[in-house]
Amino acid sequence: MPSDECSPLYVSRYAGPRHNPQDSAHEWWELTAVVEGSLNLSEHPAVTAGKHDLILIAPGTQHYEKSEYAETVWVGFRAVRMRGVERSLDPVTILRSRMLTESAEQLWLYARQQGGAIGPELDAMTARLVAAFLRLAAEPQERMAGSDWVDAAVEYIERHLTEPMRLPDLAHRFGCSEGHFCRVFRSRTGQPPIQYVLRARVGRALHLLEQTHWPVAEVSRVSGFESPFYFSRVFRRFQGQSPLQYRRARAAHPGSI
Repeated sequence: MPSDECSPLYVSRYAGPRHNPQDSAHEWWELTAVVEGSLNLSEHPAVTAGKHDLILIAPGTQHYEKSEYAETVWVGFRAVRMRGVERSLDPVTILRSRMLTESAEQLWLYARQQGGAIGPELDAMTARLVAAFLRLAAEPQERMAGSDWVDAAVEYIERHLTEPMRLPDLAHRFGCSEGHFCRVFRSRTGQPPIQYVLRARVGRALHLLEQTHWPVAEVSRVSGFESPFYFSRVFRRFQGQSPLQYRRARAAHPGSI
């Protein structure tokens, strides 16, 4: 059975235009995650949410929804732990986090399951989502350097080297602006994010060139480079020689490179 600790009243998803210009309010908290498109929620103050934005609306807050197109996940919930929280938040609080947007999508997918006593699990998933939102919303920018999101970003990069990685996507995934992501990531790792990605890919390529007989084009692909030509150019920048030269030198003088 659901509890009052953090219990979802509904988890809904909608894609399409939204034209509800009349202000309305409800007695529960509502967390809206924008998966695609953009959404306007109020005029005083003006709130416009884009892709990967999440909006927390406090109980009793007048708001509306307008959009030419938006795909959103709504989570309405009651929570004992939220008592008094509204005094430290704006009536409409917004932050950007691709990670939390994906968590909201996972909550919606799980809520669609038919049968079974999944109420406690939905409570727990909702509680985690709300707790993460509140932590990011309350965390001052200057404290972000001491948080663990850089470690999570490094782990994510290492696990997804073969996938496209753009700075805006990385920053959004970890709830940061691009500038803040770059600044803190560099202060913790000593390298800008994209250079870190390239070094990690070259590191994987070095291992494959030494341990396999795969063609250079295959090493390039498995290491996450978009083309063998780009791979060779980046590899030469870091290693001072082409991938093929490195492999031949390693074979001729094992242990000397």
